[in-house]
Parts: sequence; C-alpha cells; structure tokens
Amino acid sequence: AAGQRSRATMTAHLKAMIDGGVLRGDPDLIGHMFWSALHGAIQLQLAGMLSPPFEAERLAGEVMRTLWIGLNAAPARSPHSSPPPCGEGR
Repeated sequence: AAGQRSRATMTAHLKAMIDGGVLRGDPDLIGHMFWSALHGAIQLQLAGMLSPPFEAERLAGEVMRTLWIGLNAAPARSPHSSPPPCGEGR
C-alpha cells in the first residue's frame, strides 16, 4: 500500500511536469527510470562497492541530471515504443 502511494505521488508530479511541457514521455516509465537509478546507487553504496570519488550521492546526482537532460532532448524511439502519430515524426 505504501509503495503504491509513493508511486502515485511520484507519477502525479511527473504527469504535471509533462502536462506543463517540462518533460516528455510516459510518467510511469519515467518514474521507474528515476527510481531504479537511485535504487542502484544506494544499493551499491550499502554493499560497500563504491569508493571516492564515486559515492552514491555523486552517482545519483549525475544519473538524475543525465536522465533529466535526456528526457528534455529530442525524443528517441526505442524498439519498444509506438510510432508517432501521422505528422508528428521528425
């Protein structure tokens, strides 16, 4: 139940950014991308697998920045994405 509430909150914030033109994409997918990126850095830190200068805080910050830049770039099509509607392709 708590996980569903946190995902709903995260998705609502992302949907608002998408609706406002700040980000592009599927809010559920984007939320899971950010979540998995943070989770990976934290798990590596907890397992003692990171050392300076590559601490979890630095890695997470760089991954978040890179995701943010990528989500604001021209949309790239993955093999799993649907083709754009007529007239919307680049």
